[in-house]
Amino acid sequence: MFKRNFPLILLLLVFVALFDVMFSVQRYELVAPAVVEPVPEQNVKSFTGRVVMPKLDDIYVLENSAGRDLVQLERFLQGRAAGLHYLASEHFKALKKQRRVAMADVVVGIRVTLDSTGTFNLDEFVFANTGDDEFKQKLADHIKYFWRYPKSTAGKLEFWIPIRWLAKY
Repeated sequence: MFKRNFPLILLLLVFVALFDVMFSVQRYELVAPAVVEPVPEQNVKSFTGRVVMPKLDDIYVLENSAGRDLVQLERFLQGRAAGLHYLASEHFKALKKQRRVAMADVVVGIRVTLDSTGTFNLDEFVFANTGDDEFKQKLADHIKYFWRYPKSTAGKLEFWIPIRWLAKY
């Protein structure tokens, strides 16, 4: 009988041993951490990167031979604001280092062509209140590389839009 029931007795002994180990180990008690006082900001200011993209009323259409829907274009442009946040940060950091120049919003008006393949081409800067050519080049490269729109059968859409970076510090 012992030979026949040996595996069952062994399994029972292992279970009892695990049960004993489980209840003999001391339980971990959570020690309440000391109350940490929040450190007040010590004039730490950084660019928030808020970009105001144009609404439908701000888009000035020059040519729409592709017959594109402008409401969808407005939604597309609103979605591209997040990609433009970081572009002005270097510009604002340079102004902050100079300290003699008052911080002002950056407003750029661009003339853009959207061809039938869905690629944007920045044709020209209609207006800009900044003389930072490096910033303008970054903006042009960003639009050309990252902005893509669904294809159309033929034609193009040419428009100009104002983009505004708020100087919040």
